[in-house]
Amino acid sequence: MFENSYKFVRELIVITAIILTLGMVLLYLTGEYDKRFEVFTGFILSLILFISSFLALQWAFKKSDKVFLGALTGGMFIRFIIIALLIFLIVRFTKLDLFITMISLFIFYIICQFYEIRLIAKIMFKGKKFSEIIRKDS
Repeated sequence: MFENSYKFVRELIVITAIILTLGMVLLYLTGEYDKRFEVFTGFILSLILFISSFLALQWAFKKSDKVFLGALTGGMFIRFIIIALLIFLIVRFTKLDLFITMISLFIFYIICQFYEIRLIAKIMFKGKKFSEIIRKDS
């Protein structure tokens, strides 16, 4: 079931690394290269959240639908709590530029969510088109 999903993780890491590199080049060209740690922090936090979600979903897919949905929705709730806690810790204990860090976290988190949804759909639909699933259930 998850044999091809590691391909998604590798693809996500490559895509986000390219975007991270482009972001660093943009910071360098605009003279804001001192903000690179903020961008990198958002990247790493998003990647950690995605990998933890990936591992939880990998476990949950082997369970019943009720457990899977509980892991999916519970995982989203836990990630929102973790993000709120991380924002608090960044504000309270670091001198990072909060705006740059949050923009970076948001951009990379959205990319990771796109890949997570794509992964779930691929596994659930097993290569079928969404329109075929809708017609079959109607």
